[in-house]
Amino acid sequence: MKGGVTDTVRTGTTRALTWICVGLFVGTLLVFARSIPQEFVNYDDSRYVTANAFIQDPFSWQSLRLAFGGNLELWQPLTWMSHMADWALFGNRAAGHHLTSVIWHAINAALAFLLFRQFTRTTWLSAFAAAVFAWHPLRVESVSWIAERKDVMSGCFFLLTLWCYLRYAGSRHPATATPGETRSPRANAKRRLWYVATLGAFCGGLMCKPTLVTAPLLLLCFDYWPLNRVGLQSGAARRKTWRLLIEKIPFFIAAAIVGVITLHLQRAGGAFTLSLPLLARLENVPVALVRYVGKFLWPATLGVTYPHPGWWPLSVALGATGLVIAGAVAAWQSRRSQPWILVGSLWFVLLLLPTIGLVQVGFQSMADRYTYLPMLGVELALFWTVACGLRTWRVAARAAACAVVLAALTIRTWQQEAVWRDSLTLFRHAVQVSPSSATGEAFLGYTLVSLNRIDEAVPHLQRALTLDPNNETAVWSLAQAAASAGRVEESIRYFQRDLVLQPDNANTRYELALQQLRQGDVGPATENLRSAATQQLDLIAHNRELAVASAGRGDVASAAIRFWAASLMEPDNADAQLAAGIAFEAAHRDDAAVQAFRRALTLKPQLAAAHARLGLWLLNHSRAGEAASYLQQAVALDEKLVAARVGMGRIEEQRGNAAGANAERADLKPSQSR
Repeated sequence: MKGGVTDTVRTGTTRALTWICVGLFVGTLLVFARSIPQEFVNYDDSRYVTANAFIQDPFSWQSLRLAFGGNLELWQPLTWMSHMADWALFGNRAAGHHLTSVIWHAINAALAFLLFRQFTRTTWLSAFAAAVFAWHPLRVESVSWIAERKDVMSGCFFLLTLWCYLRYAGSRHPATATPGETRSPRANAKRRLWYVATLGAFCGGLMCKPTLVTAPLLLLCFDYWPLNRVGLQSGAARRKTWRLLIEKIPFFIAAAIVGVITLHLQRAGGAFTLSLPLLARLENVPVALVRYVGKFLWPATLGVTYPHPGWWPLSVALGATGLVIAGAVAAWQSRRSQPWILVGSLWFVLLLLPTIGLVQVGFQSMADRYTYLPMLGVELALFWTVACGLRTWRVAARAAACAVVLAALTIRTWQQEAVWRDSLTLFRHAVQVSPSSATGEAFLGYTLVSLNRIDEAVPHLQRALTLDPNNETAVWSLAQAAASAGRVEESIRYFQRDLVLQPDNANTRYELALQQLRQGDVGPATENLRSAATQQLDLIAHNRELAVASAGRGDVASAAIRFWAASLMEPDNADAQLAAGIAFEAAHRDDAAVQAFRRALTLKPQLAAAHARLGLWLLNHSRAGEAASYLQQAVALDEKLVAARVGMGRIEEQRGNAAGANAERADLKPSQSR
């Protein structure tokens, strides 16, 4: 290692390397075992898995088309396919999904070790760095959050990209390379295969998470160190440098294509939810960089939400900027004696660029998950520098220090995993860590509403609106809370307010329409329902499922409203009108039931079930004369229709025709007459 430190054991045997990889893999599984039995959380897990219809139709043509065509705000087809595979294997059992994420992360632990060792030629220090990467509490969000599967998957492809690139650019370490060495045709062919493998792994990473778009710049950093391929002194060296740029062109093209697709999807999906001036976004960059390093060194207070303040206090912004400049100057000045400091610092900054807030996506100023790969650069810059200063220590002392660090990180990680046990635990902790987080308060209230703990939810939701009057989650949840409590007018006001914030939200428009139906405002409800059905094509089918579910659990009032909504969304569907009529009848809304049955017959005169239902209603209301014609028509259309034959038997009994009544019953099978 140029200007660096070597281990006591400079190179390990293949057996030793294998055992280290196995130890890192198994150790990572054990450290994150607490995550496996935990639940799905309501923070994006529903959008990504539990309520995502195309994920639950694994590997059909339609689901694959959506995976590769763009879904939600990210183009990540390989990640979607991973979720599809998990759903096919485990269904809605969260433990299986968690296990998959943990396994991906455990693989990354071994790959990080192999990568560190390949470009530093140290064994035990590389193993320590890989363990810190894998067992650090900052990793919990990426591993324990099922929706962040994209982190661990893209991380695996990224590490493979770097490893393949180092093999391509120099199969031997620069310190052992022979000047002027020529390669055989076979060696050149092998080298080209490594280039293709590098490009393939990079494209795979982009297909898991688009934030790898800056990775080609990191490859150029590796050309400087450890590969020593960059030279600026002579004309020949400059030509060589241009060739290095040219060989990266396919990588830059792939990154540009994915970047454009991602920006388009995020704009279309409304991911740019926080509007900030450019200066405020620039101000956040040095502050976030310093905070990330601070959380790496002292991960005491980690949370799922770090709200963006809009503008940082001037003293904070200037102080952070000064620290970043000082670090940059130190890295540059040490570029010859300790080049890993410069490369590690660039690694950290370059991989954070897509998520640092220059293009503001979401509400946050930073997030633990964004450190998954960038912190490897911090480790490279820090650990190998510290190791230089500690090389006079005894091996036992260094080993003891490493063991203490890893033990402390493991304990802290185990504690942090408990935060992700379920949605309620997660957001209670988020509010404790960030008391000024409107998002944390809103999601805590939302979770409590979903658990029907309305009285507990409302204070948190009102607190969220105090912090951010335009918080969509809080407004939506207050609307749902009011609806659950039967305060229809209040819920309508909140749904209308949410519709102002999210005019294209079909679900808000649908829920508003249901409340309008409860209030009797059929005209506005019909308009909202049809508009929502146009915006969300599967809404009609989803509404039917909810209606059937409501009826199944005996909630006849809710079922009636939802079936009524179905009839309004499909005014020309006789079956929808019939279902609405049945629901109205169960809810004792007789006039509405009769109207629905008559509409069904107007649309489809041959609908035997509608004739039977209307005939039975008339019969139950002492209108046997009218009932007989409808029941007779029902029998004529379907002589096996039980309800119609039973109705005809009752009419014959009322007429005193016992023989006719018995004849109707005799035509029924024993199982039908019961």
